Amino acid sequence: MRKERESKKERLEIASLVLGICSIVFSWLGIIGLATGIIAVVLSSIQKKKYGKSDLATAGMITGIIGMVLSSFIVIMVIISAIIAGTALKLTLLGLGIFF
Repeated sequence: MRKERESKKERLEIASLVLGICSIVFSWLGIIGLATGIIAVVLSSIQKKKYGKSDLATAGMITGIIGMVLSSFIVIMVIISAIIAGTALKLTLLGLGIFF
């Protein structure tokens, strides 16, 4: 029983760390990086509540948070770029005499 408990603990630690790293790697994809980061933080917090502190779980939480921040930044930049591009297009069309 103890071995099974340790195995479950290690699986949660490793899963949170791997997903945290994936969230950094895939942060340029926006939503995918954000989702993997959130899952990494959730798994890490579950592991800490059930089994106590762990270096791997802490690393998973840190990498997950970094991935979420990077992904959020990318999503915000894409939204701002789309707004600016739409405004520039509208101004260009107005300048050409094509009115909306």
